Amino acid sequence: MAKHPVRDARRAERRTRRRFWRRILRYLTIAGVGLLGLAIIVGLFLPSVPGIGPQQAAQTTRRGGGPGTTVPDQGRTHLGVGEASPAGYYSSAPPTSGNHAPVWTECGVLTSPLPDEVQVHNLEHGFVMVQYNTQDQAVIDALKDVVRGLTRSPDYLIMAPYPTMTETIALTAWGKVQYLETVDEGAIQAFAEAYRGRGPEIGSLGCTPGGFTEAAR
Repeated sequence: MAKHPVRDARRAERRTRRRFWRRILRYLTIAGVGLLGLAIIVGLFLPSVPGIGPQQAAQTTRRGGGPGTTVPDQGRTHLGVGEASPAGYYSSAPPTSGNHAPVWTECGVLTSPLPDEVQVHNLEHGFVMVQYNTQDQAVIDALKDVVRGLTRSPDYLIMAPYPTMTETIALTAWGKVQYLETVDEGAIQAFAEAYRGRGPEIGSLGCTPGGFTEAAR
């Protein structure tokens, strides 16, 4: 059979093009699968990355991340003026959510215990409470120094005695509690940075930096 150089060359060219495009399609498929896998890994990893913005941090907090122990949410019911929750109502001491008073208190270092119902109202608005049960003035002074040394202190911070708990120090935010037996500056700082200004109802309360209550002066 006679050969046709031109036709044969065209066939060889078509075969070469088909092989080329099959390789391109194979590479694109492999790359697409790889990118999909990378997206899945990044999506799973991002919620735990430190240093993310406030919105992502708030989402992490709601999912139970961050320092301290997550306490089941008891709701956000407002009590009437002068009303109090029944004995044993709160699921942690100090409380982290639930019934709360219609009033709140300014930030600062208090010398008297703050009623549970008032505490919860402050927590609802993103406050962090640092409370203690000790008569050791050295411990109280050290705790006061740490609280006043926190970034933007006293904004969204309250320190007060809580004589009915069994632990020495308790850190509370909305839905979170962490107990300490000694003054741990790193732990207090981490807790405050994680939860200050991140309650379920934020933006309307707080206090101007330096605005300690009269009890703290």
